[in-house]
Amino acid sequence: MALCVVVVLSICLLCFCGVQAISKQSDHTNLNEPNLISVLPSTQDDDFDCVDIYKQPALSHPLLKNHKIQFATINTTKSTTFHGAQATIAINGPPVSSDQYSMAQVWVQSGPLNVIQAGWAVDGFKSTGCYNAQCPGFVQVHPIYRPGQPFQNISIPRGTQYVFDVVITQEPINGNWWLVERNNLSIGYWPKELFNHLGDGAEVVRYGGTTSASKTGLSPQMGTGSLPNRDYRTGVGYFIQNKIMGSDFVMNDILLTEMVKNVDTSTACYDLGYYGFVASDVRETFSYGGPGGSCGT
Repeated sequence: MALCVVVVLSICLLCFCGVQAISKQSDHTNLNEPNLISVLPSTQDDDFDCVDIYKQPALSHPLLKNHKIQFATINTTKSTTFHGAQATIAINGPPVSSDQYSMAQVWVQSGPLNVIQAGWAVDGFKSTGCYNAQCPGFVQVHPIYRPGQPFQNISIPRGTQYVFDVVITQEPINGNWWLVERNNLSIGYWPKELFNHLGDGAEVVRYGGTTSASKTGLSPQMGTGSLPNRDYRTGVGYFIQNKIMGSDFVMNDILLTEMVKNVDTSTACYDLGYYGFVASDVRETFSYGGPGGSCGT
């Protein structure tokens, strides 16, 4: 099993693999609550292969010809152009078999194939597709941190919470899309020329989790394997400090009135609960996930 941060470009997947390295203590200082620690990848190399979401080995199985990737997400509904998104995502490590994966990520998308995603993934495939930052198109700029580096820690229910700050943002002048850590630490970018739709901005932004079932039809856990709970510290997968960059290139909190919940399987398998503005240090918050199992297709 490998846990990674995935970055998807059209038909390519790039990965920050693993869970590793404490970066800083947040301003979350209430001693009655679990510590909230934001992390960055370590400098250790730990690459593994990734594959386009609909070109994985499991989906080539005859019985899975019409299989759908299962989503539990919140999606934008506003008809406008988006130029970025950010979230702080709890790092979890749900178990997966060799032909499953379980992810948590932020999407920006225009058209059917112009997609950039960033988040973490537990991926059991490891054998096909391109190799992390060696996938064509992504321009690495940071001398230390890059797709493919592991983290070390995962969140502990009712204990220390390890989170990863993800920012995807488009430059207003040249249109390049950047992967940035919340404290303006630039990892790299995708040139505008790579896209035939995203070059002028995104039509849709999504936040949440996805999974892929095994050949037996069983779906893995999503998040921590627990269904959503308003108290995000109790052992559920969660996103906090969720923001979106609109046509004015200003990053603002997402608004419940401009988002729609999308769960395309039984809510006994996966679900998502959006709880709005919870507190000044976590802001717009939702939890997601579930035990998986025989969820259907």
